[in-house]
Amino acid sequence: MKKNYFFPGIFIVATLLVLSAGSGFSVAREQVEKGDSLYRVPLYSNAYVNNLRSRWALHPTDGTGRWTSDTTVYSVYVNVRGHGELRLALRGCSGGGAGRPNTLNVKVYVNDVLATAAGRPYDRDYAYGKEDPSVDTLSLHRLLLPEVKPGHAGNMLRVDLRAVGERNGDYYFRFPELLLSGEATRGVGGAGLNFVPPSNAHFGRRGPSVHVRPDKPDGDMEYFYSEVFIPGGQDVLGSYFMCNGFGEGYAGIQVNSERERRVLFSVWSAYSTDNPSLMGKYAPRLVRVNNQPGYRPAITYTKFGGEGSGGQSYLRHAWQAGKTYKMLTRVRPHPRQDKYPNSSLYKAWFHDGAGWIFIAEWRRIELDAADNNGRPPRARWYTGAHHFLENFNPAVGNLARRGTWDNQWYISKDGEFFEPTGYLFTNDATASAGHRVDYAGGVMPAGDERAGAIFLKMGGYFTANVSARARFTKPAKNNRPALDFAALNAMGTDDPAADPVIDPGERYDE
Repeated sequence: MKKNYFFPGIFIVATLLVLSAGSGFSVAREQVEKGDSLYRVPLYSNAYVNNLRSRWALHPTDGTGRWTSDTTVYSVYVNVRGHGELRLALRGCSGGGAGRPNTLNVKVYVNDVLATAAGRPYDRDYAYGKEDPSVDTLSLHRLLLPEVKPGHAGNMLRVDLRAVGERNGDYYFRFPELLLSGEATRGVGGAGLNFVPPSNAHFGRRGPSVHVRPDKPDGDMEYFYSEVFIPGGQDVLGSYFMCNGFGEGYAGIQVNSERERRVLFSVWSAYSTDNPSLMGKYAPRLVRVNNQPGYRPAITYTKFGGEGSGGQSYLRHAWQAGKTYKMLTRVRPHPRQDKYPNSSLYKAWFHDGAGWIFIAEWRRIELDAADNNGRPPRARWYTGAHHFLENFNPAVGNLARRGTWDNQWYISKDGEFFEPTGYLFTNDATASAGHRVDYAGGVMPAGDERAGAIFLKMGGYFTANVSARARFTKPAKNNRPALDFAALNAMGTDDPAADPVIDPGERYDE
């Protein structure tokens, strides 16, 4: 039997009332007369295309661009924080002009429920032939939104746009903005809407990333172990389920494309730059690489940039939803501080269900506080263990994804095991700026097959979110993993002659 996961308040039924059609009334005039603000929601940063191959049809200026296909559906998402009357319109033009109007079909959903009026769904056709995209508007039917449910951030509005029938002109429509006003936009405390401005289109359309940090025991920690489980259907394209984070990098599993998945292990440079060619003497160095014949050909070692810079290693691995995977990471000061002062070593392994796979070991150097984000240079033990969930593909930020993390353990430099039970939830700048509200985390409830595990959820434009800096407590399970550290650390080669991807001079003896 398929398991249905229920998070309180996510699934709601709203009864909506559609008021009079408004193809002739002016949203701008009515909102001024009523004293309401007029919100302009850019389609470029708040809409998604039903066909991934059409994702570039979203245009920074035109929104829908020059719309030429009657199979393309643009879905626009806005969180409305209040209830009551909501007036809607679209700013834009028709390719056929006034003499040959094109037909637009509009469907409006609130909290995933199609709006209805007198038994008729909000599934309306509008003939539109205006020509000036800078000022012309198409006024839509109005809605009455229900009161916001307790524990929710608002009423989630989704407006689906589709061209209907034969095209007049070179294109159907160009709609840069959805216009909203009315009582519902006043919201709570004057905070009427949540939507993404064009300045944050890339990250905003990806959705808010969410993080959880297990409390760290006192003393120097050397290893961190965790297990990750992705439920069926939650392994959405663009997802990164980060398993073992540390203060200077992270390791986890990704859905990179419809054909490729990866196990990723990355270490940031101490020098803050998005251009990896500028890392210079701060570039992380490969110390040890995989020498397991069955896996080594599938592992790539390289540098990365764009969101900070550093060293990157990844294994192409067809991991699957519905299976539990294990990850182990190690952080410690380099044993040869005389040769490599202020250097630390970072190591990662992945367990695919059959056995442990060694990914890589990197050396990270810290030299100058001015180039080290102001921190005094030093060698490091394991700091800042954490998990996070993000989507790195802006074309699919309207899809929800969720994962669970469990059986986490810190292991100290003296070999002591510590199972954390306290956790801190945080989110990113897209969430803290109020551009998106679809973020959540917590502990899976008793009775669930993953009971006691930490879960993270983001994307999909749900409204039952969790406040940043919320704290969770999960039960201790005392399921200490059996780890043969001697065998694990013997994996791999540190010989540049055997594997030229290792940086010359990085071989060391312990």
